[in-house]
Amino acid sequence: MLNRKFKVVKLGEGDNLPQIILFSHNSQVQNIAVKLLRERRIQRDSILYSTLPTFLRVFWILFSKLIFKTRGSSKKFMLPLAAIVFDKQLLEKIGNLNTPLDIISKHFSSEKLHLINISKEVRLTLNDVVIYMYYFLKALEFRPIKFAVVGTSGILVNEAVLWFLVSFKILPVYLASPIAIELSIINNFILNDIWTFRRYRSGSFILRLFKYHIAVAIGGIINYVILLTLTFLGVYFLLANLVGIFMGYVANYLLSEVMVWK
Repeated sequence: MLNRKFKVVKLGEGDNLPQIILFSHNSQVQNIAVKLLRERRIQRDSILYSTLPTFLRVFWILFSKLIFKTRGSSKKFMLPLAAIVFDKQLLEKIGNLNTPLDIISKHFSSEKLHLINISKEVRLTLNDVVIYMYYFLKALEFRPIKFAVVGTSGILVNEAVLWFLVSFKILPVYLASPIAIELSIINNFILNDIWTFRRYRSGSFILRLFKYHIAVAIGGIINYVILLTLTFLGVYFLLANLVGIFMGYVANYLLSEVMVWK
């Protein structure tokens, strides 16, 4: 199972010898890990890592402290490249885990964890960064992507309801629009409740729905303020609106994580 996800390197045929779980496809990492082992510079519960690029480090600080439910975010701001496993039973335990972050947070003791920074010895590739971002999203169960998909469905609901009420002359636009907005909010909440955050529901359905309305309202205010601010600064209004929509999405997502679904 593990071999299908990560490359496992055995130093000899004995079961008691250390094994290297490689998270990176970078051949340099394997060479460095083998070298460190042979020089006896490796301890138990060892993680080889590289520091993150600056833009990813900011992203990691912002998101991991708020939404990383596995609590593995305390392990510095690192890109885990390999783990050294001495225990055969531990290797079997982590065989069904999906990401390096799961392995570190669930099966390596944070008090005893031995971190080895190999940033100066290995040159990260774009492939390493892309793979890391995939691991990061997978450890988050792809919740940011699911949240965005649900948001897109909400836009479709809003447009469809507005079109139906106005086109068939059921209601004027100024009355139809609030109904369309509210139905899109309810649509988003229900889909997020049963799909995006299904494992993190707490409290009553009505309470979560009320909190979600607050989160959406705050996100809407952020969207509006950024739109007006950037437009005032001379940014083209449609581009300013896109920036506002994105920042509103980020606010909605973070508030949903920390306030609605804990």
